[in-house]
Amino acid sequence: MTPNNERVEQSVVVEGATPVTIPSSLAAAGEVSSVQVRSRRIGFECASGDWIEDDWTGVPLADLVDAASMPETTTHVRVESADGYCACIPMVDLMGSLVALDAVERPASDFPRFVSSSVGGPRALKHVVAVEPLALDAGENREDYEELWFEED
Repeated sequence: MTPNNERVEQSVVVEGATPVTIPSSLAAAGEVSSVQVRSRRIGFECASGDWIEDDWTGVPLADLVDAASMPETTTHVRVESADGYCACIPMVDLMGSLVALDAVERPASDFPRFVSSSVGGPRALKHVVAVEPLALDAGENREDYEELWFEED
């Protein structure tokens, strides 16, 4: 486990026809011309059961999907962390979400992190490294594309 004062340095790759890579540092992310860093107050229930609400700063995941030119057939994105933990998120749940690179009250070791008021629990991933498009058929279960376990915050 990473100590609370250490940042996990890694890039986040968003797959698509024109993949986008954003660095894990807030300052460097602002230099990526295809995305804009924003701040939003987002609250969600963490996998530990705690309510986490904070002022998060990062890149809207919907903007990253657009910048990467994901296929029109994309119904979900698979968000993956550095340790192989993966969540499958419906496209409709991306509105208002961020790949957060910083927050007022969260330790540096939490980033980059997927945060959304529409998605909580074990799908609020820390240490995000990749986002890839998926086209699930109507009968497919998104859980078949996930690896979910959690540590308490």
